[in-house]
Formats: sequence, structure tokens, C-alpha cells
Amino acid sequence: SLAPGFWLSAVAFAGVGAGLATVFPSLFAISGRLVPQARAAAMGFMAIIMAPPRILMPLLLGVLASHFGFASIFAACSVVTVFALVIVNFFLRDIMASSGITRAPT
Repeated sequence: SLAPGFWLSAVAFAGVGAGLATVFPSLFAISGRLVPQARAAAMGFMAIIMAPPRILMPLLLGVLASHFGFASIFAACSVVTVFALVIVNFFLRDIMASSGITRAPT
């Protein structure tokens, strides 16, 4: 086990849950604000995009860790995060330009 005890693991798991509890609803709210004329379609698209990683990543990261160790998980997540940020930035600029938005919604 990587954690020295059950309680530290439980607190860490609760912290991750609290962080994700704010991120996922915020993503849906932002998608609805970016495309106000088709909010339901934007939120449905977000649900379709977000579901496969949440289902497949635990399996894939477990296989990666069993073959290459736990450090490989963090390296893979870092690479995927940078790649995702580049893609989001590219598409967000395109969406904002086509919608006439000059700044991010508040």
C-alpha cells in the first residue's frame, strides 16, 4: 500500500471527491453558457465526451501500473493533461470566435 494507514487514505479519497464534485458540474455549466442557443445539446456532448475516460481509465492505468510501476501512471496522466489543455484551448478559441465572445464568461 502506498498510504501509511487507512485514515490517510480515506481523507485523501474524500479530498479528491470534494475536488471533483466542483469540477464536473462546473464543466456542464460552462458548456451551457458557451452555447446558449443549444444548451441541452452542449451538455449532452459533454456527457458523451466525459463518460469513456471515467469508465476506461481505471482499467488502463491499472494495467500500466502493473507493467511499468506507479510512476508511469503519473507520467501518462501528465502527458494526457497537457494534450487535453492544448486541444481545449484550440477549440475554445474557435467556439468563442464563432460565438462573438471576446472574453471568458463569468
